[in-house]
Amino acid sequence: MRAYLGLAVAAAASFVVAGVLLAITLPYHQWDSYAFGDWSRHIANGQDLDPISTPISTARPVFYELLGLIWSVTGVSFTAARLFSLLFGLVLVVCVALLQRTLSDTLLPVALATIIVIAIPAFDAQVLSGQTDVPAAAGVALAAWLALRPSRTVWDRVALTVATAVALMTKQTVLLALLPLWLLLLFEARRDLRARLRGSLGAFTLGLALGLAYDWVMAHREGVTLGAFLRNGTSGYWAELAANARRGVLLRADVLGPGLRLPLAFALVYSLLRVAGLRHRWSALAALVGALIWTIAGPFAANVPNGPFSGPNETFTFVGFALILGALLVLPDGEAPARWTLAIGLVLALPSLVGYVRYADYAERLAASAWPGLVVLLAAVLAAAVRAAARGGPAFAFATVPVVALAAWMGLASYDGLHGSMWRDYRALGASGVFDDDRTTHIVLPALQETIAIVKPVLGNGKVVVGDPMFDWFLPGRVDQRTPAACSDLRGARVFVLLTGDESLLAAREAGHLATPEQWAKCSRPSLHQLTDGGNGYAVFTVSA
Repeated sequence: MRAYLGLAVAAAASFVVAGVLLAITLPYHQWDSYAFGDWSRHIANGQDLDPISTPISTARPVFYELLGLIWSVTGVSFTAARLFSLLFGLVLVVCVALLQRTLSDTLLPVALATIIVIAIPAFDAQVLSGQTDVPAAAGVALAAWLALRPSRTVWDRVALTVATAVALMTKQTVLLALLPLWLLLLFEARRDLRARLRGSLGAFTLGLALGLAYDWVMAHREGVTLGAFLRNGTSGYWAELAANARRGVLLRADVLGPGLRLPLAFALVYSLLRVAGLRHRWSALAALVGALIWTIAGPFAANVPNGPFSGPNETFTFVGFALILGALLVLPDGEAPARWTLAIGLVLALPSLVGYVRYADYAERLAASAWPGLVVLLAAVLAAAVRAAARGGPAFAFATVPVVALAAWMGLASYDGLHGSMWRDYRALGASGVFDDDRTTHIVLPALQETIAIVKPVLGNGKVVVGDPMFDWFLPGRVDQRTPAACSDLRGARVFVLLTGDESLLAAREAGHLATPEQWAKCSRPSLHQLTDGGNGYAVFTVSA
């Protein structure tokens, strides 16, 4: 339908224009961006590419090594890094559309797939962040598209092998999407296995083998098993965090945002029933009833204010999608989404989604490897629902457009992690103010900027001891980045900044270290003078001999 093609073009254009503007005017503003970005800075400064030098990044070399090479040319630049991140976001949008085109014979699902990616708040929030979640999703989409499209030349197979290996070296979670896809293609090709192994399936297999070989080598160098290497970052504090969040995540069903809550639940239930062999109309009826119960009762049980009707936008999209999906009940079985398409979406999405809920459900961005598969499911189901609504006439067909458009707008409203007053403050900067580094930094990192303003006058020629990697980016050469355990660890320092966030306090207590500002203020050798109370996440002390 032309309306959806136009909406897809408008959404993509808005996404690109807004992304470029935010990329060139705002700095990084997430902790992980600075912590992982240190590896790229080392590369840019002529240090070793070897990921073993920064073990925390070992499993995800692609983004940070390429960024380091870019910075070696441009200098360490937030703008270059954020534009590079945006490039991976565009790869995800394009490859999801191409994947959907490979699986469908019309352009409506392709347009819907483009819109749905842009409607995911976590994607919009992370696309400029300089982290590996969006690149991981882009790697899954690219490898899946190359694996599923017809392979005609040897270069097609080379591209598939390289894309698959690179995807696995983007982030460990990619394996949860691509390995099930490989198993499905292997099962589907069992009658002609030898011929398929000489073609795209063999190239896909080689790419997986190369990616896993890299992981095995890195695991061996770090002295851990391959399984432990792949599960890095899922134990201890993070496991506890995931366990505490799990019930709420399952009840809310908003991993793709509240605007897509109902279609997500419907698509998962419907696809599982259809792949299991149930007929379309029975599957649609069961999915609609189940999804309505899940997405109404679940948010209330998770203590979401007003449940799925927490605001006018949420209410409009919920009711609108309920009506659109209800139209599937009148769609003949012959026009239902193809089982093969639904199977592809499920194998790409479901294992990654289960891994997310089991290990990392405290942040929606960590479900990124499931995004391409979930988009395939949602686009297939919503395209069928739109076609069903169109059977009632042009008015019914057009009535579905505002619902999808509002869902996209709700996603874009969280672009680059901005929200509410942050957007107002950004717009208030004006055309010249958006290029004022101090003013833009204050919008996204007010606590850090305030703390640095307190530290600078008392620092002199000394060093500040702090465990936060962000400080070294704004006070280069003047930061001793470490987390002290006791008073004596501060000898020789001029300023000490204590991190007072929950994670930092818990880690210090578990290690038996001094944890709270009150405990550190009692130090006498050297003596500490407290300047701030830590209410903004940073407690500042001067250090005296």
